[in-house]
Amino acid sequence: MKTTQIVACLALVACSLASAQTAPTAPPAAPPEGAPRDITGGGQFEGRAPRAGGRAGGAQSFEAAMKRTERGFDVLEESAFDAASKTKDLESIQGVQAGLVAAKGMCSTVKMTAAAKAKYGEDNAKFVLDMRTQLIAALQDAIALEQAVLANNQAAAKAAFDKLHNQEHASHDVFRPADDEKKSDAPAKPAPKN
Repeated sequence: MKTTQIVACLALVACSLASAQTAPTAPPAAPPEGAPRDITGGGQFEGRAPRAGGRAGGAQSFEAAMKRTERGFDVLEESAFDAASKTKDLESIQGVQAGLVAAKGMCSTVKMTAAAKAKYGEDNAKFVLDMRTQLIAALQDAIALEQAVLANNQAAAKAAFDKLHNQEHASHDVFRPADDEKKSDAPAKPAPKN
């Protein structure tokens, strides 16, 4: 009798899995009226999977993910972290977190900066490991910031933001290309035609 029950349970699980895999899925619905606006740049709203291919159908880059983080960060720099700014703060924190999560998955695509080459030499594996570790630490700080905002703890929110801000500067000193490095990576412009 127990064998029959086990077989019945396994059959039920198999049927459930089969129907879940073959069931058509509806496209995601538009966000409800009055829902927080999308500041992530990737069409992501709470409860919705990211769009395939990123913003304009092309593959998302590390730089695009970091720009998403920066947009959220810029808003937070001006915040009082009070009740009046809470909704905007949470939207911005979501953007920071989304950018950090996206970026950490693309660390292996990042070229070493001059500062990184001085620190890591040719050890690209250590460079990628440290970059990913820094992004995870920043994500943890962003989560602590979110928790403080949710708890209406202005002092803790300011302290968490300061910690995130310091982390940003320390990481950028090693991992972000200097302005002259960015220019040298840009494609050459064609010569003007006479």
